[in-house]
Amino acid sequence: MPARVEWRRIRRGHCAPDNAGAIALWTDRGRECVGLGVLGIVELLGCSHPQAQFLRYVVNDLGLTEPPDAWPRGYAEPGPYCSDPIATGADSRYKVERKGDEDVCHINVQAQELITNLDDLVRVAGIDLLDWRIDRHKVNTWPTSMKGADGQPKIVRNWQVTAHLERRMVAREDGPIVVAATEYAAPEPVDHTAGTVLVVPDSQHGFRWSERRDRLTPMHDRRACDVVLQLAREVQPEVILLLGDMLDLAEWSTKFPRPSDLRDTTQISLAALHWWIAQMRIASPLSRIVYLEGNHEARIDRLLIEKAGHAATLRAVGDDLPALSVRRLLALDSLGVEYVQPYGEWWYLGGDGLTLGWTHGDKVRSGGGATVQAVVKEAHHSVGFGHIHRVEMAHRAVYGRHGRRDVVAYSPGCLCDPEQTPGATHRKDWQQGVALHHYDLDAGREAVELLTIRDGWTVYGGRQIVGRDYGAQVAEATGWGQVG
Repeated sequence: MPARVEWRRIRRGHCAPDNAGAIALWTDRGRECVGLGVLGIVELLGCSHPQAQFLRYVVNDLGLTEPPDAWPRGYAEPGPYCSDPIATGADSRYKVERKGDEDVCHINVQAQELITNLDDLVRVAGIDLLDWRIDRHKVNTWPTSMKGADGQPKIVRNWQVTAHLERRMVAREDGPIVVAATEYAAPEPVDHTAGTVLVVPDSQHGFRWSERRDRLTPMHDRRACDVVLQLAREVQPEVILLLGDMLDLAEWSTKFPRPSDLRDTTQISLAALHWWIAQMRIASPLSRIVYLEGNHEARIDRLLIEKAGHAATLRAVGDDLPALSVRRLLALDSLGVEYVQPYGEWWYLGGDGLTLGWTHGDKVRSGGGATVQAVVKEAHHSVGFGHIHRVEMAHRAVYGRHGRRDVVAYSPGCLCDPEQTPGATHRKDWQQGVALHHYDLDAGREAVELLTIRDGWTVYGGRQIVGRDYGAQVAEATGWGQVG
């Protein structure tokens, strides 16, 4: 028997007659039909044209001269396993056209009722989806007339399926090893009335492929990220607050172009960010870690809603989280991390006496200091935000029922590499940094330290902190040998 490929669509107008006599003919005289066309079978057996179509299809395309065991009743349902005629390319009733180079391919298939959807095209063209991704496709159909077996005109339906494909940049054997699934226990919730929040801005974890596609260059600055790890280890803050855009997700953008060197980088980006957050948990095991959703994390939902809305909230059986939620993809629950969404949501400490609030942010003003000036004008409590990738801070006095209060608006900057991360302009006005927001809620006091980071270097408490490039550790932990 041929290779075990699931038998499907055997009952079609071109090959499945409505009378069971064809089955008897196949059983008794199928072997005599090997190599014959439809007319030759009609002449040999004196059978009807539809029966001859069925016999030619089964005997010559599928290579079966007698029904396999347990032939499905009515020979219309999915049943025994036989080779698929479309996959063999033996059927001449469809036309496949290919255009493109080794990295991008455009395929056009035309047929009459043989190929009607993307799944058919994939089988017809012999596309290996481990090597290729479907970027987009289109299905057209229209009726036309043709001469039938009885010589009379009949209406048939033509189909055209086209697809644009891009070659995957990660070879199938180079897929990542799952990061060790160690469960890190989250600390017991404690309402600290005094302490420190380590405010971590946009790292935009992501990668670019080298020209030869043998090396991945990070868009996040690993030395700057290591400075954060060292601060977490030294300060042991009550809260580590990730301001969002910790992922770049460039290939999920529906607004900006997606260059080829950014393709197939999501999986390693997830692995690298998970590893980094896990190091935070190890460095400061009692810290409460809170992750605010940024506009880059929201790219996943936006793409799903715009292109495949039915998949946006799809859940695996027994799973409470959407299958493609950031919280699930990064396994944040296993790291004891709270994920705050949707994009734009605020996270607060304090109450009427002293309120501190953080959000990812959506305001951007040109020029250094302009954004915090716009934010502080509207602020009634202190505000920390990311998004703008600039180190900025501004103060103002607010008067209310509790008297005078000074509020501060600040942005710690970013942890991404301006040379590698896509941006609106080539000459980016970005600065790296991190913030320490100290608070005493009972006393109504706060102080913000903005620590700028340059070339993986900063100063805290009079001591220099020098970040290290931990790329080799990430490569070993995730199994991605191409990490630069």
